[in-house]
Amino acid sequence: LLDGGTAEGGDAPKNDVRDQLLLSISAKDRKKFNEIGDDLAKRRIGPDSDWCQDDFLIFLLLLGNEMFGRSVSCLQRVIDARRHTPNSLPQKINEVFAALYRQEFAIDGELAFLKVPFLHVTGDLKIGPRDAEKVLAGVSDIDLWSQFSPFLRLLTQKAHDLVLISRAPRVAETSDELIEGFRKHASSLTLRQWWNVIVSLPGKPVVSVVGTLLGLGLFAVLFGFGKGLADKEFNTERKRPDAISVASVSEAPPNLPAEAAILQAFLQNVPPTAGQRVLTVALTCEPFPAASPSFVIEVSHPEKAIQNAIAFTQEAATGERAFTVIPVQKDAGRYRVVLPHLEAGAQLVVLLNIEIGPKETADSMKTRFVLRSLQ
Repeated sequence: LLDGGTAEGGDAPKNDVRDQLLLSISAKDRKKFNEIGDDLAKRRIGPDSDWCQDDFLIFLLLLGNEMFGRSVSCLQRVIDARRHTPNSLPQKINEVFAALYRQEFAIDGELAFLKVPFLHVTGDLKIGPRDAEKVLAGVSDIDLWSQFSPFLRLLTQKAHDLVLISRAPRVAETSDELIEGFRKHASSLTLRQWWNVIVSLPGKPVVSVVGTLLGLGLFAVLFGFGKGLADKEFNTERKRPDAISVASVSEAPPNLPAEAAILQAFLQNVPPTAGQRVLTVALTCEPFPAASPSFVIEVSHPEKAIQNAIAFTQEAATGERAFTVIPVQKDAGRYRVVLPHLEAGAQLVVLLNIEIGPKETADSMKTRFVLRSLQ
């Protein structure tokens, strides 16, 4: 299994729970693994329960739990029971197992190298230079090797092999190397390559870059050849709308502009509460009937938790749509969209992540969103 192969079960004892767990994980048999996990949860869980102290068995439970959707309900109680031991080495091993259960995969702390084979099997292993140094330092401790069981020795040996095989030179491994690379190649990068650099950034830097570009464009309008037009525009009487009407609520992306689809990918999901799921919803408002001044729209839902949101304005007409990212501020469970001066016909779209029930849809909630116009 650690080498990426498939375990053969012809000679495995039918009553050996470890062998059966290993075979179910190797065969990616979620149903069989869950059945074994449910049976184990019915056993006595305590510091004096032999099965709770079996490192091989608990490692397999953690591995399958991660691979099959975290379905083992008793793991937290087993980890808590394993803490009641005066022996420091089992305590350290159990802390590594507890970190794996919490999905804390950083190679930090004592015996963290035991995470390496686990991450290799789940497909999450990424070894950088600092992690490689930590792993090699840990597996080189002769005293630990002499205290380890055969199973832990196997994990240690595999961690050593993986860090040598998986650790490969990478371009710009540090921030300084990245900056130096930009300095060296800046003059030869094409406009398309610069755009690829921008869209590769996390969400906040992208919005900052877009905002800066918009700001520079506005500066040119105000103080360049378009100053007269800008003065006329700002002197035109504008009125804040009394109500905001919603045209549609749908799962994103509903025919989004290309740039909006890119930004939508940066909405970060927070793990939902038990029995819930996170859905990305597009809230599209009716076009503004008249030109409006700068004002704020508050978006909320009386029953559901909104986790994250981005907003933009577009022209209501089909075809080429003018696209403008606008600032969004979070205030408790509400989000406030800071709108600039808008022309008649402009349309506001809010993309948000919202926590809903397993059978709920965007359509079932569309009458419950609250949009308020603020000063």
